Amino acid sequence: MPLGQRLAATARAADRALDQELVRRGGSRTVYRVLHHLATRPAGNQAEVAEAMGLTGQTLSHHLGKLEAEGLLTRHRDPMDRRAHLVELTDAGHARLEEMRQTHREHERQLVSRLDPEEVDELERLLARVDRVFGVPAPTELERWLASFED
Repeated sequence: MPLGQRLAATARAADRALDQELVRRGGSRTVYRVLHHLATRPAGNQAEVAEAMGLTGQTLSHHLGKLEAEGLLTRHRDPMDRRAHLVELTDAGHARLEEMRQTHREHERQLVSRLDPEEVDELERLLARVDRVFGVPAPTELERWLASFED
């Protein structure tokens, strides 16, 4: 199998394993992204959240409705723009986010525990090199994303 295809297949397998664990625990990657976004940015209106997350308003609205029904967030009219809804996490939403972060930490520990520390360092070095080959931007956003999972 060509190296690029193998790398993509490995990434998909790792993603699938994380997705399955999140679903098993009552979540999903999209739910995690929504909760994480709301927890790490000031309260915003629904349209701004959808744009920032790269989702359509309809897709985000679907997820927000489910999360609101679970008591994980609130939506209320923006007093400055009655057409817009402000979205904020509830305490239960913050707790669910922490559970999902823990799931991700466990998934990451499970992956890393199967490799020697030298192999982890080498894999990180090689992946960074492949990123440069493909012009992947410096991981500032990625670093912020990963920092959200730290203990």
